[in-house]
Amino acid sequence: MRVLAGAAFLSALCLTMGAHGYEVRKGGVAVQDPWTNATLRLAAGNAVYLTVRNTGAAPLKLTGASSPKGSATLHESIAGADGVVRMMRLLSLEIAPGETAAFKPEGMHIMLTGLAAGLRENETVPLTLTFENADAVTVEVMVESTRATKARNRPNP
Repeated sequence: MRVLAGAAFLSALCLTMGAHGYEVRKGGVAVQDPWTNATLRLAAGNAVYLTVRNTGAAPLKLTGASSPKGSATLHESIAGADGVVRMMRLLSLEIAPGETAAFKPEGMHIMLTGLAAGLRENETVPLTLTFENADAVTVEVMVESTRATKARNRPNP
């Protein structure tokens, strides 16, 4: 009986902690679970996914990203009337106080291009997010398998 009660408590605790595991906070910015798939075609680059939360009191404006591995630009995938999905570059993204911007497959993402070498599963890639009205935030992007559809659960740095 105690084992069941303990398991129920731990399950409830995990739910209250949220679904993410890795998080970097700086000022009014929280970046959660940055990940990308292992590189399939070097010329195509890699899409990076993550969540940015505005934990501050003022609007947050994401203006770009950078990485020593290659060029990093903000994009959004949009399906046209013809059913073809196209990438459109985003120059910036405003996140209201208390709101979250989710960069996920088939939506907003950060493209890493100009890679000198492919990204391999289980390595990490540094990525710095830049903001107009907040300090830059650097995270370690986890490289998942080529078939992954979400980040694995990993501890905070």
